[in-house]
Amino acid sequence: MDWKQVTVNAITALFIAVLSGVLVWVFTRTPVSKEGLTYSITQAGGFGTGDNRLTFYAINVSNRGSVKAEDVTININQKSSASLFQNQSQYARPIPRDLKSSRRGAGIAVTIPNFLPTDRARYSLVYKGLSSTPEVLIRSNGGVGTRDDSDGKDKTAFSSRLKLFVMFATFAISVIASRFASRFLVTKIDPFRKNDFNNSAFLLMHAGLFDLASDVIHHAIRNGQTGPLVLSNLAAIKSAQGPSEDSHKLIGIAHLWANDKRSRSIVLFNQFIHLYYRDDKKSALETLKMALSTDKVVLGYCKQSLIVLKMIKSDEPLKNLIASFDKPRTAAIAS
Repeated sequence: MDWKQVTVNAITALFIAVLSGVLVWVFTRTPVSKEGLTYSITQAGGFGTGDNRLTFYAINVSNRGSVKAEDVTININQKSSASLFQNQSQYARPIPRDLKSSRRGAGIAVTIPNFLPTDRARYSLVYKGLSSTPEVLIRSNGGVGTRDDSDGKDKTAFSSRLKLFVMFATFAISVIASRFASRFLVTKIDPFRKNDFNNSAFLLMHAGLFDLASDVIHHAIRNGQTGPLVLSNLAAIKSAQGPSEDSHKLIGIAHLWANDKRSRSIVLFNQFIHLYYRDDKKSALETLKMALSTDKVVLGYCKQSLIVLKMIKSDEPLKNLIASFDKPRTAAIAS
């Protein structure tokens, strides 16, 4: 180890020690006993027109205070003529036995006797028809909940100098750590390498275990996993099991939800599988080409997927398409 490495390690250790001391002070001092109910509203997307339009909203509720909020009531209402098509609730801890939830017209009402500090709740609603942003009213024995974007003032007890110091220390550690992180960590995060049920279902599908993949993906959904990757995985698995009208709709929703390059490429990859099993091979190849052009990670999936490798054996155009995106190894794939 040369002197440069020793210097970097010493500086890193110093910053970590200082920052640790500051964090210990912040988190061990006596906090102000106060609840802090907040919520946010996000429109996740929508499709269709007129009375058949489906619009997705997500309402996140949290307690950012230091004490539990008691007798919390959450009312989510819709003033437009749209109807509540579907709703789902997710909680950061096991659902309390004394929690009460009910639908009221185009909205829902939830009563939570004890909402603990750092608790989180998420309500996903799908409205049918021309909807407006849902109205949310949260009350407890200690006050009324506030919306995130209307509560922008910093209410912590940090002084300006302390906040500046913590920001500088965190930034410095991040810069130093980033130079060496590649030695120990994967340089690019692949969403399908995370350990969860959705990714397990993806791997099982590409191993050809479609029934088991279906069981796992439904378990993921029941446990609160959602998003474009989950929906497109479900669509691909359904199509691999046999003809499914739902798969096309699921792919459409997943496309609306995907908002980054990696998600779009994986949704396209799952759409390719859906189309291929529907025997629409021309559209399937066009879709796979878009997926390969969007993100090179799809090429790795193609070369490792047992179901895609099986397709390649009897489909020369598919084999040539994949080979065209893997020019350094074209000969290996052709063989």
